[in-house]
Amino acid sequence: MVALTLSLRAGAVAGICMLLTSSPARAADQAGKVADALKASPVYVSDHLERFAPPGETGQVFDEIRKMGFPTYVAVVPLFEKTTPEPPAGPAGAAQPQATDGEQRVARFANALHDELGRDGLYVVIDQDGRLAARAYGVNVDVPVAEQAAAGLTPRNATAGSRAVTFLRVVRSGRAAELATQARQADELPTAPDDEESWVGPLAITGFLGVGLIVFAGLSYREKIAALLRRVSVTMNGGPVNGVASAKAPGKKIMPVMLSPSEEQLREWTEPELNALSSAVASLAARSVHPDAEPARDLAFQAQAAARNLMNDAASREELVGVLVLAELGQDAARAALRGERAYRPIRPCFFNPLHGRSTTSVKWTLAQGVVKDVPACDQCAEAVKEAKEPGVFLVREEDRAVPYYTRDDLWGETGYGSLREDLVKRVLRGDHKRTSGVGQ
Repeated sequence: MVALTLSLRAGAVAGICMLLTSSPARAADQAGKVADALKASPVYVSDHLERFAPPGETGQVFDEIRKMGFPTYVAVVPLFEKTTPEPPAGPAGAAQPQATDGEQRVARFANALHDELGRDGLYVVIDQDGRLAARAYGVNVDVPVAEQAAAGLTPRNATAGSRAVTFLRVVRSGRAAELATQARQADELPTAPDDEESWVGPLAITGFLGVGLIVFAGLSYREKIAALLRRVSVTMNGGPVNGVASAKAPGKKIMPVMLSPSEEQLREWTEPELNALSSAVASLAARSVHPDAEPARDLAFQAQAAARNLMNDAASREELVGVLVLAELGQDAARAALRGERAYRPIRPCFFNPLHGRSTTSVKWTLAQGVVKDVPACDQCAEAVKEAKEPGVFLVREEDRAVPYYTRDDLWGETGYGSLREDLVKRVLRGDHKRTSGVGQ
């Protein structure tokens, strides 16, 4: 999962501010220039924000626009103009959330683009802080509801490209109201009292995940998982759900989510990830890279071969998760090589559950034989460990019981899906996974 955020450093902000004064005249001039660019292409990314909208994601935005069925324009721009209050975008008389000055600024710019371009369609604007606002002219889109639903599906560290893709998919799904309701309900439901907190069994959590994935249909597996991790957490006591909590609701504890998707779900997720990896490697093969970026390039090629080989042999959920991990590793390495990144360090997934995505920190954890080690973890699992709670582990079957994958004496347990060791790709290419093939299905 790409972790480029939409927060600019102070120096970058200062640099942009030098280019954009707060005068309305300058803001109108900016809108005119962006509108001129949109006449030639429906996607505009300011030179100052290119690193927050990677080319690969920009291509996904183009793909979504082609599927929309009506003219759609997306602009990623730095905005600093002070605004006057913007009228609500929803039906007259409908209760609308109170917009911040930044939100008003983005919405005002969307209106300005329409005024300059003079064309009907859907206008989507994202600023340097990741605020997204849209306006619809002559097309039937319930913008406020779609914005709310997309916000509920978008992780906090999402890039501009990811935010635009998620919003457009919500609009295209025709289920924005349903998705918005799900997001709102996730915020409103209370958590279980502390003395009721215990972990759910693998069958029940698989059922919960299945419901969540149906609700988020049409999104990639990474977006679905990011939405679940951001919006919901689950605690149970031997059966019925005790509580569901929002990850952002103030005063509510964040509990990690045990992701135990079925083999069928995992197989469904692997194909688009392998295709994305093939596309990234193809782009890399067509270009020369800086000599210092050759290790990242070589890793991308090797990860693709390993992922394909593993997919051909995959006979268990553990191996399918391995395919997803390798696909993400290869994509990240390819992007690093194309950027000419030096001294590239491969990404490490969350040790407790590689489906949680790449790790963001590390925590101390007791491994086999009582060995205490710093292990990579995602935010949710790290929080759980620090509060002396069980992290949201990836469970596999051991005879007639469910156990954490890392307790198994196999390639995945030994390497932590690459979180503990950097030789996962080489070991898969060597065929180490075959010595336990088919176990734990």
